[in-house]
Amino acid sequence: MSFLGVSVGLGVLGAGEKIYSGIHQSHLANQIHPDWQQYQTSPYAKQQLGIAQQLFNGRMPGAAQEEQNILTSQNNFVNNAQRNATDSSQLLALGGLAQGGTNNALGELGIQEARSKLGFLDNLNSAYQSMINEGNKVYQSANEKYLSDVAAKTALRNAGAQNTNSGFNDLGSNAFMANQYFYPQKPTWGQNDL
Repeated sequence: MSFLGVSVGLGVLGAGEKIYSGIHQSHLANQIHPDWQQYQTSPYAKQQLGIAQQLFNGRMPGAAQEEQNILTSQNNFVNNAQRNATDSSQLLALGGLAQGGTNNALGELGIQEARSKLGFLDNLNSAYQSMINEGNKVYQSANEKYLSDVAAKTALRNAGAQNTNSGFNDLGSNAFMANQYFYPQKPTWGQNDL
């Protein structure tokens, strides 16, 4: 067997391997199923938001007790004034003094609650931002996985098609070489054409 016969045989084997590889790669590409998943937020971010909403919608911690203490203090002051006042004008003056002190204390409590509410609003906005960031991270992760799967599937399909086409081209070339080997062509020009 001549060198050309061996070359044709090896070329056919190589072409067959390329065609098989292309078919196998197409099969692998069919096994990749890019899966789009809706993102799910972190339960911790949800808890943070829930607590921030609860704090924002409620009173300042300890405010009710402080309010009760202010009113109890006013009541005690008035009771002491009633026991110790020598006449009604003195009792009225002490009652007015107690009411003024109570009003000031309740006003200060209101200011503290307003400051507290602003802090709770900052905390609530921070929790909302955490939820947004959490959602963005999970969405980005799912999107990257989806795009990676699509790219892998596309690459395998392209490589499979390229290998299959290359294999068939090699088969065609080898068939042409085999034809030349088994059926050599005689030149059609004459000696004078040289």
